[in-house]
Amino acid sequence: TNHNQDPQSILDIGCDNGFATCLLAQMYPNTRIVGIDRCINGINCANQLKAKLGLENVEFVQADVQRLDKVLPDVEFDLIISIRSMHEIGCDAWNENKYWSLSEYADQEVKRQQTTQLHEALNEIYSRITSNGSFVSFERAASASGAYKYVLALERSFFSVKREAMHRLSFIECKRPTTDVLT
Repeated sequence: TNHNQDPQSILDIGCDNGFATCLLAQMYPNTRIVGIDRCINGINCANQLKAKLGLENVEFVQADVQRLDKVLPDVEFDLIISIRSMHEIGCDAWNENKYWSLSEYADQEVKRQQTTQLHEALNEIYSRITSNGSFVSFERAASASGAYKYVLALERSFFSVKREAMHRLSFIECKRPTTDVLT
């Protein structure tokens, strides 16, 4: 997108409860923003948040990214974002192939289907971006090789990936120390 002007339209894939989508609507009051999610409970929650905040430039739609043509035919967006939702489409397709049993080997057919679903979703996203638009994806991968597989999937779907702009974030979960209380 042109970084000197606000986007005219934004699509948030996997918007869940609409928190990030409503934040975008507040940041860009003159932008049309659409949040989609497969879960109706998330959409209902997002609509409640939208009403509570009095936002008029955002709408929430129950939809699957692979079937956008059914709910948003012929609509393009300047910016499409995904915050930890694409990994749900691809599920385990990014993980290492480890076969410890015959049943795990058979599960690879499921992973191949998930890879196809991810490819179809990325192709749909690519077809919905305006000519100077962007797709920004904040995803979680279990390993560096998983992240690399996601980058390859993006590139196979014709996205130009700015690898120098990619960052690997890691965190350590801290637990509250327990203390014994003597009485």
